[in-house]
Amino acid sequence: MFLLAVAVHLANYFWSFVAKLQLDNAPLLWLTENNPAALFLVALDDDHILFSAYPFIVEWIYRIMDQTHLIANFFILVIQGTALLAIFLPKRLLVLLLIAFDLMHVSLIVVGGLNFWPWIMLNLLIAYVVIKTPISDSVLVKLAATAFIVVAPRFVSITQLGWLDSSANNKLSFEAIDKNGKRYRVPTNFFTFYSYPLGHMDYGLPDPRIGFEVGSPNGGVYTKGLLEAGRSCDMAALERRPEMFPFKSEPLAVFIRNYHHAALSFYRALGAFPYDLYPHHFYVPLSTGADFRRLNKSDIVAYIYKQETVCLSFSGGHPQRKLIASTEYRIDVDADR
Repeated sequence: MFLLAVAVHLANYFWSFVAKLQLDNAPLLWLTENNPAALFLVALDDDHILFSAYPFIVEWIYRIMDQTHLIANFFILVIQGTALLAIFLPKRLLVLLLIAFDLMHVSLIVVGGLNFWPWIMLNLLIAYVVIKTPISDSVLVKLAATAFIVVAPRFVSITQLGWLDSSANNKLSFEAIDKNGKRYRVPTNFFTFYSYPLGHMDYGLPDPRIGFEVGSPNGGVYTKGLLEAGRSCDMAALERRPEMFPFKSEPLAVFIRNYHHAALSFYRALGAFPYDLYPHHFYVPLSTGADFRRLNKSDIVAYIYKQETVCLSFSGGHPQRKLIASTEYRIDVDADR
């Protein structure tokens, strides 16, 4: 049973490997064309890079990623593809593979602000059990576990992470308005667990007509044509399909109002709402939303859901941001206003 459980976890890596090979029906596309430096630019634009206030570090990281992305892509594919063989690896090699998975996740925190902390903890737990517990030597058991990695998507929900990092961004963010009309940038951390669905555009775009056709909050696309369009800011090619990200205004408004009042309850009961301590999927620098942290949340009268359509690049040692279009949607905390 232990090997079967491990196989379910390994299937996430193997099928992410497969997803990368299947992009645009071109098995080498992700390896040769994907540049995660674009992911870094989008994460900077989304305020998800912890060291964004230090330009020399930003430039250093960007240049390293841009110059080494082919090597990095190769090793990522090797690591993820090896998941299919992991059950047959000697214990030491299996533990090294699990550590390689975690190093990959830690690097994503640095370059993308993406915190896969449950995966990191699970890899460490599996490694500990592998070291401390005898593992079945039965070839049939290992073959069965390996076979389950292959068929896992038919029986369980498997994460299949495979996209191309473009430089186009549908940036979604929130601002709070106090009773005096002053605006405060709201860090995504404020929404704790719910920062994940908000960041993944589960409520759509306030004005889908001005949004880019990118399929993830990280500027992800799935064809070479859209990848090149993102790099060149070809707005005609990036124009979204009518059915992508329809705006769910009423469910969003209900959620924001309920969440705001829940946050107020925490403040009144505990004297604080330590949302920065939650293990977020997207982390933000403490400098982001510092004024909002000091704001008396009882003074908030409305939230603004902002949409910005942006092309990103890097030149002159600094990230460059070209704003194409923007709009916003106001949500009063009092539904009767």
